[in-house]
Amino acid sequence: MDITTLGLIIQWIGTILVLSLLAFLAQSVRRPIVRFWSAGWLALVVSLGALAVAFSRPAYQVPLEAIYFFGEYVFAFCLISGCRQVGEPEAIARLSMAWLPAGFAAAMVLSLLSTDFNVQIIPHAAIMGICFLAAFRALQPARRQRSGVGVTVMSAALVLLGIDFLHYVAVFAIAVKAGPANRFPYLSYTSVVDMVLEILLGFGMVMSILDTLRREAESANVKLGVAMERLEVLARTDPLTNALNRHAYHALVGDGSNARSATVSGCVVIADVDRLKQINDSLGHTAGDAVIRRVASALRSVIRADDLLFRWGGDEFLAILWNISGPDASRRFENLDALLTTSESAPQPLTVSLGFAPFDGEIPLERAIEVADSLMYRRKHQRSSSTA
Repeated sequence: MDITTLGLIIQWIGTILVLSLLAFLAQSVRRPIVRFWSAGWLALVVSLGALAVAFSRPAYQVPLEAIYFFGEYVFAFCLISGCRQVGEPEAIARLSMAWLPAGFAAAMVLSLLSTDFNVQIIPHAAIMGICFLAAFRALQPARRQRSGVGVTVMSAALVLLGIDFLHYVAVFAIAVKAGPANRFPYLSYTSVVDMVLEILLGFGMVMSILDTLRREAESANVKLGVAMERLEVLARTDPLTNALNRHAYHALVGDGSNARSATVSGCVVIADVDRLKQINDSLGHTAGDAVIRRVASALRSVIRADDLLFRWGGDEFLAILWNISGPDASRRFENLDALLTTSESAPQPLTVSLGFAPFDGEIPLERAIEVADSLMYRRKHQRSSSTA
């Protein structure tokens, strides 16, 4: 076995290793790009195997060399198609199928061009060199997008392969003219050089696929995080009034024993809509819902941005005002009934019964809520008695 054939077999084994790696990825990564590249490397394995047999079986030289040339063109076709999809993942990155008949015709012509493989390789090397540079150009959008290390490795390998095959045009032309005796010695090792560059390209492909999966996973995690935040907001927000609910209270404040409750002071306010049942009975629940929304809006207008407003029950609201005294909190709410009564959207005059209670390090928040609730019901009872 001469050095050229041995180098070709080594190159063939290298391509099988790359094909195996891509085939393994294809089992779990369902992407057109993986299918393109796997098919391309399969064609290259068949191509190099056919050439190795052609060197040892001269009787079958023409058909085997035709298989070799056509397999390389299929590889180039799939390579360029996959590279286009790296830069444009939403597009169907596929070359015109007319390229394959053209490649088959070129393979047949080259296999019949001469019995000297050194003559056949000259136009073939020109075609492959141009294809490698075309694949490099197809990666341009991906390079602009900075798609990862894999694209960089692939780009370097494609440039080197393009230069490598284009330089064969001149080198083999000189070798043909000079004759076998004056052939450049290093031409016996071209298969090994090609193998090194092709393996570099193959690993660049694998890295590019993994980079794509990483970006997709990161994008999915971001979307999942946004969705979870939205669900959390929905879970903590009353859909009718957009005020916080009791779930939010327990998540934000807890049982009143956390650090914030123990170190700050303020005032809690319990607000209950008067005569809401009468409104529901006389005007319907749609009008009652409108009243609840109006009360929530009015309460927001009198509390501060840092204060918290919760829908505490069907017609009851809890406001937690931080770092404020009871009298100051009461003054903030003294015009609430007037604000509700003058509202054009109110179906009838509205009033709200209020209860205030301070909290601090000595008076727990839960205790203040109980006191404010009791004072609110006392105020509500007084209003009911005076109305009767």
